[in-house]
Amino acid sequence: MIKSPRPFPPTTPLRAMPGGNLGAAAIARGAAAFSRAGAPDLAPPAAASTGLPAGLLRVISARRGEAIAALVAQARGIEHAHGADAAGLDLIGDLLVDLAAQLPLFPREHLPPGPDGITRYRLHEEADGRFALHAVLVPPGRTLAAQEPGWAVLAVVRGLAEASVLRSGHDHRPPPATEPYGPGEALALRPGDLLHLAGDAGPVLCVMLHGLSPDRQPTPLRGAPRPPAARPLPLQPAEVMAAMREREAPVLLDLREEAAFIADGHPPGSVCAPLSCLGAMIGAIVPEGTARIVLTDADGTLTRAGAERLARLGYRNVAALAGGAQGWKAAGFPLSHSGLGLWGPSEPDG
Repeated sequence: MIKSPRPFPPTTPLRAMPGGNLGAAAIARGAAAFSRAGAPDLAPPAAASTGLPAGLLRVISARRGEAIAALVAQARGIEHAHGADAAGLDLIGDLLVDLAAQLPLFPREHLPPGPDGITRYRLHEEADGRFALHAVLVPPGRTLAAQEPGWAVLAVVRGLAEASVLRSGHDHRPPPATEPYGPGEALALRPGDLLHLAGDAGPVLCVMLHGLSPDRQPTPLRGAPRPPAARPLPLQPAEVMAAMREREAPVLLDLREEAAFIADGHPPGSVCAPLSCLGAMIGAIVPEGTARIVLTDADGTLTRAGAERLARLGYRNVAALAGGAQGWKAAGFPLSHSGLGLWGPSEPDG
């Protein structure tokens, strides 16, 4: 078990950066719908305003994206030079510890506990599932058990973890011993290794860089549970509203069918892209894989499936509106019932 304790590096100051490129048609439709809705005020009612300001969260998102892009580029170079040997994974572990030490990049507003206990958020993933960076939140009393389809490296952001690894090639049985891992330490895993990780005395937030996303694992070790499917990062309604007022705003895609999109209402500026047709429509709506995309629906239940589909199509900058249209309305922002965001007929995904 590779363990590399090291002191915290200096935290990089937060700074803004421009957003990604967007499809021109999506910009035009979104801007028109947003303007027609009257461009509601940025700030929600005082009772709904909690946590960090929306503007700061936007800066954090931009800075985190920049840091992740740099890490993945360096990790790709290390893997090319070293493969997945111990020296290469140790170097990647150093990169991941550096990222995990930048605590301002991981605010609780972006990484809330999910409804199912252990929560895994997708921070980056290539179209083929390579270099998948996930944030994993393990609440007290729960244990993450997962088999790695490829190499992986883990670093703790917050909390103290107890981890054990059953190395590939051994019979499937409960790992015999655990070791503590805290901020400043990295744990390397090789293909087929079975990880058990739990919080020692409270919740644990980790970042894990996978050579191949666990969501792409075809056949797990018999009896080994799969980790929970990765979710897109949730953005609070005020943060999405602030982003929609930027010159290079994200594309806001509503995954509901057209009837619900109009009848139940949607955030102004959103484009109707039903989950059933998403694969067929997305290339026309958002041609660039690096564009910022925010997914929404009625209450957030469709966004995980939508983000997974987009990840497989090569879209790397996908988030979700926390609470969907219901969360938007609860935050004090208006819903639109216009059909301006309808893209046109499309065949369902095959």
